[in-house]
Amino acid sequence: VRESPDALRFVYALLFGAEGSCPPNDLHASHQEVSLALQGVFQRAIEAGEFAPAFEVEWLVYQLLGLANSHSMRVITEMDHVPEAVRDQWLEENTNIEMARRLVRLFMRGATRETEK
Repeated sequence: VRESPDALRFVYALLFGAEGSCPPNDLHASHQEVSLALQGVFQRAIEAGEFAPAFEVEWLVYQLLGLANSHSMRVITEMDHVPEAVRDQWLEENTNIEMARRLVRLFMRGATRETEK
């Protein structure tokens, strides 16, 4: 996003735009491939005792992908309204690796207060 916001808009347009305006794309197959990989990660985490077994892995995958999509859509939507003079800084703050880590931490730990053990 940071390097080419227009490229991200283009990708979203290809995936979610009018079907006649883009080349054939099996979004379902791509989604299934990513989902299965994440399901394996979550299943191993449950088996290792790192995740509570109360959640179904499919539901966890759905929630993680929803969080990532929500953040991406927020960036795409707000980017056009950020003043050009500060847009690069804003994009850096909203698309860097630390932001990705924060989203994963939020997903993994929730918004609960961390306590010392």
